[in-house]
Amino acid sequence: APAPQREFAATICWLSAQPLSAARTYTLRHTTRATKARVAAVAARLDVSAATWNSADGAIGLNDIARITVRTQQPLAFDRYADNRATGAFILIDEATHDTVAAGLIQ
Repeated sequence: APAPQREFAATICWLSAQPLSAARTYTLRHTTRATKARVAAVAARLDVSAATWNSADGAIGLNDIARITVRTQQPLAFDRYADNRATGAFILIDEATHDTVAAGLIQ
């Protein structure tokens, strides 16, 4: 069984017209659990036309794919997405609007 952790690396697809904000708190839904989470760092953004990862020097906006670090309020037991799709995926929900703003794969 995986050891519960509060921080992990992930690849996300941003689904909201409002850009990702590291200052905001989101609700992270993982399997049947929900906890508050923040994006601790944005490592890179995928340039889809060139199929390369570039530095994330701008805002992460609608349909951007990015590598991030997530910190959660409560520990989660998860696997890498490559090992187990059921426990290696999550969604981020905007606390104010309750819209799904990102879908993620745990690295």
